[in-house]
Amino acid sequence: MKVSWESDESHVLINPRAPKYILDQVLSIREKLSQYKGHIWIASSGTTSSNPNHIKLIGLSKRAFLESARSVNRHIQSNQKDICLHALPDFHVGGLSVWARAFISGAKVIPCYSPEKKWDPKKYYLDIVESKASLLSFVPAQLYDMVTHHFKAPKTLRCVFVGGGFLSADLYLKARQLNWNILPTYGCSECCSQVATAELSSLDNFDYPQLKILSHLKVKCNQENRFMFSGKSLLTTYAYLKGEKISIDNPVKEGWCLSDDVGKVKQDFLEFYHRVDDQVKVSGELVNLRQLQSILKECLKSQVSSCDGAVLALPDVRKGRHIVLLLTRSVIDWQKVQSEFNQKVLPIARAQKVYFSDWIPRTPLGKLKINEALQLVLEQKN
Repeated sequence: MKVSWESDESHVLINPRAPKYILDQVLSIREKLSQYKGHIWIASSGTTSSNPNHIKLIGLSKRAFLESARSVNRHIQSNQKDICLHALPDFHVGGLSVWARAFISGAKVIPCYSPEKKWDPKKYYLDIVESKASLLSFVPAQLYDMVTHHFKAPKTLRCVFVGGGFLSADLYLKARQLNWNILPTYGCSECCSQVATAELSSLDNFDYPQLKILSHLKVKCNQENRFMFSGKSLLTTYAYLKGEKISIDNPVKEGWCLSDDVGKVKQDFLEFYHRVDDQVKVSGELVNLRQLQSILKECLKSQVSSCDGAVLALPDVRKGRHIVLLLTRSVIDWQKVQSEFNQKVLPIARAQKVYFSDWIPRTPLGKLKINEALQLVLEQKN
């Protein structure tokens, strides 16, 4: 991604495979966003093709990206000797931050991501070995593929950031046993990627590490235990699009940005629990969909490698919500998966029914597109 990090030029970066109406709307307002000099605009993960009235762009200044990059480089002692193999999309902060960190450190970047190419763990592993990469950024699904194939990390690879989703303690341990130097990280688009990351010293043992808040940010929790961020890497504003109209909303109030993420802050460390919308009430009791998704993933391990699934909460007149599963048709024994899932969860969270699809709608980073998944289920119900 060729960004002139010190110029006043601005960029609007959208997934080229996004629905045409999104691309057309973003193109129509590009000039109106040019008043924000030296900015990069990206779409929030909540922007989906199932909701044409919810196109949300996040405005991030290049200065904010570079503040984050300097802090992360200090955290992992990165310099011009590093080689970064880049496997994340540049229309997300995770991918953009790789370029920003390399701009600051002078490290070499070898791009190997393309939206036209299907993710191939075997090919990517060969790229890691042949490039002698020292730094990587993964999402948990990519690390899972490496572990599933029993690929051992080459000695040149000194650390791997893993963020963008839930990284289980079991997957972390298996990866470490295969010599992957994993540094779990928590971040968000509003902060130009990383907020808190495991320390290099955590690689001295196999214990699941704490996440240390990076030096460029301050983090606290409000009364609902939602994270609040303050620092030089915060977003400038949100832009909501509807047709050719733009509404601007700055979520930073008195220097702090309130997030939808719930967790705990203790001294210099952060622990992420779940997003506000991860929890639903079933018969008056709170159910954590993120935890249920992790359980379903374990249940799918006995199926073929191409299987995927999602846990969804459907409206229920009596219960408020009830739980269902959406599975790909490649699942050979769906009854076994449902039975195993229901045995591992509390009675209130048992899946009442199973629906099927050729695919599970996800973002390029593997996050579930909830609205689109729900639509697939509702189409079958009707």
